[in-house]
Amino acid sequence: MNFLFTTNKAVFKNQKGFTLMEILAVLLIIAVVLSFAVPAYRSMRYEHYNGLAKAGVKKISEAMRSFYQNTKGYRITGSFSGISMPAISACNDVAASGIPSSAGGDQLIDQLFACGYLNYNDFVGLPYKFTACPSPACNGRPFAVAQGEAGAGTKYAYSAGYLIFLDDHLRVTDTLDD
Repeated sequence: MNFLFTTNKAVFKNQKGFTLMEILAVLLIIAVVLSFAVPAYRSMRYEHYNGLAKAGVKKISEAMRSFYQNTKGYRITGSFSGISMPAISACNDVAASGIPSSAGGDQLIDQLFACGYLNYNDFVGLPYKFTACPSPACNGRPFAVAQGEAGAGTKYAYSAGYLIFLDDHLRVTDTLDD
């Protein structure tokens, strides 16, 4: 190291590096930017899941309609969560009535996946529970509902009263739509 000696003080020539204050200032700026970015990212992720759930409700209703037409009137009911993969044996386990013999008299929505009416990849990882309701309760038309589970965000949680469903015109809507 080269030193300049002036009045009993050593002064470095060609100082390199950052001072502690400069490093702290940069860290403070990064922390402020992150404090704005993280909530915005979280909100965008919930909005994305919500959009996928709305598309899923529409796909379920269309798959129910196709199943009804292809099986000459047999209807699907039941629930599933996009977190776990449904059983794929239901399509091969069909009784003469068109209802899976293992379903105990109630057709399961899993059969829509098993028979190729729905693609599991469209629902995997979504924090929603999807339900297909029976025809008497739905006025004879295909009907599906999605309700938020853990991970859907407080705004879209079922405990907050949030549901995604088909309206009277078979359009996907939710309880937050005006």
